[in-house]
Order: sequence, then C-alpha cells, then structure tokens
Amino acid sequence: MIEHDRLLALEEYQILDSLPEQEYDDIVELASALFGTQISLITLLDSKRQWFKSKQGLAKDQTNREHAFCHYAIQNPDDVMVVNDTLLDPRFVSNPLVTDDPNMRFYAGAPLITSNKCALGTLCVIDTVPRTFSDEKKRMLKILASKVMKLLELRKENVKQHKALKFANERFETTLSRLLEAQETAKIGSWDWNLQDDQLYWSPQLFRLFEMKSPTSNKITVDKWQSFVHPEDLSKVHEFLTNLLQKKSHHTVEYRIIKRDGTDLWMLGQGASDIDDTGKVIRVYGTGQDITTKKRAEFERTLYLKTLKDMLFSLSHKIRGPLTSCIGLLNILEKEHLVEEDVKRFAAFFKVSTLEMDEYVRELITFIHTNQLKINNVPTNQS
Repeated sequence: MIEHDRLLALEEYQILDSLPEQEYDDIVELASALFGTQISLITLLDSKRQWFKSKQGLAKDQTNREHAFCHYAIQNPDDVMVVNDTLLDPRFVSNPLVTDDPNMRFYAGAPLITSNKCALGTLCVIDTVPRTFSDEKKRMLKILASKVMKLLELRKENVKQHKALKFANERFETTLSRLLEAQETAKIGSWDWNLQDDQLYWSPQLFRLFEMKSPTSNKITVDKWQSFVHPEDLSKVHEFLTNLLQKKSHHTVEYRIIKRDGTDLWMLGQGASDIDDTGKVIRVYGTGQDITTKKRAEFERTLYLKTLKDMLFSLSHKIRGPLTSCIGLLNILEKEHLVEEDVKRFAAFFKVSTLEMDEYVRELITFIHTNQLKINNVPTNQS
C-alpha cells in the first residue's frame, strides 16, 4: 500500500472533520456492547493525525498519528491487529496512550479497507485491562468494519453526485449567463407562455427592450404586452398569437412598440407552439428582437432609390435641352462653310452646353456616392 495513494483515497470520501452521524455512533456503541470494552472508535488517519469519526468512552477527538495504534493496524489491512497486553508489547509500552490517559492495556482494530485495498483507518475496541480476543471475535469485528465501509462508500457516492450536480449547476449558470449576455448584445429577448397556468415569462432583455425596469417587480401579462404595441400593428400581433394558439408551425411578425419618449421601436417577433398528445396547444414561446436599425436602413434604401429614380427622370429632361442644342449646331457645321469667327462662336455654344451637362452629371454622381456610403454604413444583418 503506497501512502500517497492511501491519502488520495481518503480525500475522496471528504469525511475528515465531518459532523457526528448517528449511523456511525450506533456501530461503535454496538462494538463496545458486543465485546465488553470501555472504548470503541472509528478512526481515520491522514498524514499527521488520527481523527475519530465516532467514539465511545473517550473524550478526545484526535491524537498524533505517531502515537496511534491504528497506524500499525493499517499496515496489514487484511488482518485484525490485536494487542492483548500493551505493557508486554515493546512497540507500545512507553506510548503516552498507555502510560497516560486513557491508559490502554488492550487493543483490537479491524482496518477499514477500500475496494482497491487502501486502509483508511480502523474500527477498534480498547480497554484499560488486558484481554484475549478469539478468532470468532476478530471475524465479528471485521463484519462491523465492513458496515462502516458501506457507510463510507455511500458517503463517497453522495460526494461524487454532489460534485456532479454542482458542476452541472455551474455549467448551467455559465450557459445561462452567456445566453443572457448574447441576448443583450443582439438586442433579442425570449418569452414563454404556459397556457396551463397562464404564466408568461419574459427574459431580462425583453423587459429592457420594452423599457420596463425590473423583471422581478413587473408581472407581465399578454394584455400588458399588447398595450405597448402601436395601434396600427395590433391586428398583426393578434394574428401572430392566434396562429400560435392554433398551430405548431413557426410564425413571425414585424410590429412597432411605442417607447416612453413617444418614438417607435420596431420588433421582430418569432414563435412556435408545444402540443400535447391530444393535439391541444399547451405552451407558446419565442423571441422578440429590436430591428429598428434594419427597418431604418430599409426606409433609407427605399427613399434613396425613389430619389435616384426622380433625379434620373429630371436629369433626362435637363440634359435633353443642351444636348439638342449641340445636335443642332453639329448639323449646321456639317452643311455650312464657316469662317473662323463663326467657329469660335459655335465653340462657345458647345462649351456652355457641355458644361451644363457636366454639372448635371456631377450632381447625380455626388448624390449616388454620398447616399451609398451612408446606407452601406448602416448594419442590416438583423433578421
């Protein structure tokens, strides 16, 4: 048995310095009664001490390991160690536990053995007078020690399950925290309406989107929800909820809510339904997302395209005048023999007409460039 492995095994039970437990106390009381000894103990040994999980007839809670009889008992975990008379055993004749309180003269200890043969401590019986201990009594002490180990193994399993549950809870809390952070970043909140008890849940982000202060102090209802909706969009929201209450298929709706300052906030609502075995809808749930930026971008694009169309229509008329003049002058140049002065005069007309057309084209290019930059800088990845 390697001491390092034994100490690691002991740590897995998380038993050291634990509170008294009746199941262990019952065993040590039974041991004293069964073997007629003044003292009985359940001991556990760490690197420096011998600690008593349960005790009968002894006031101390622990002793130094160097003085512990059980230190010797765990060295041979397959056997019960018996010292019939401590004054006749050179290992213990000068031991403080023999020469002083509790004045031990007899000791019998059955190691508490794990499934991989690590001895954690002992169930031992002690007396202040010498005794004999038969093989049958050794067998009985081993049986009681095995009962202690069953309690310890049950504790170990409980510790394991508690750790697993704690780990699962921590992962859940982390996942929930990340989900709420993601909702806040994406300006999206979730909702869940249990139709069986008519309880409506909103995530914290949904309360923020609707400018409601605290999820704990605001009991949300469907009527309260719809009271925020822009009157012109109420019918769409009613239809959205009606579809969810009648079908399982996924539904979406875009609607406006009126903020405290009177401005509109565009929301994208998405939802689905849960249906029981009878086909009855028992739950509807979904999300609400702020798509105001997206709607504003759509409006800007629509306005841009309309203005561009109007400008192109106007430009076609503006350019047609100087363009017609240029074509007329070209026709004259083709037919007439002009002197230098006439050419200069016609060139001046051409210059005026081309500059006029150039100004119109520059105006159009400036409009397109400026508004394209403006619109391209508006995020449109909301959906």
